Amino acid sequence: YLSTEQKMKNFALAGVLMGFCTWVWWYSMNAVGRADKTTDDGSDPLETLRAEAQEAKNRKKKSVSEEEAEELAQLDIGVNEKDLLGDDVTLAVAAPDDVAQQEEDRNKAALKKGSSRPLWKKIVLFWKKE
Repeated sequence: YLSTEQKMKNFALAGVLMGFCTWVWWYSMNAVGRADKTTDDGSDPLETLRAEAQEAKNRKKKSVSEEEAEELAQLDIGVNEKDLLGDDVTLAVAAPDDVAQQEEDRNKAALKKGSSRPLWKKIVLFWKKE
């Protein structure tokens, strides 16, 4: 059971919290209601918001096209170890023979440098030597 003093403190706290929530609601409604009016400098806040939203959409479209370009670039990087394991592997490079040979040598050298352990084992079992 609560004493009368404790009940009064609870009611006072409830009143303060309700007052705060009401003030936040009132302030929010007034701030939204002002969006159709111009500000002191003569600009329309709603129009500014729309322009910023359109700019963000344009940036997102641009970033999607950039992601596609990066994905295509990743596909064009070279071959991996699985590709070189087969005997009947044919690589087609749209470059002169000397450049194609350099690329092939670079790919093979990169595969020889790597270890046989997967990356996750290197991270999880970092204290073990290869």
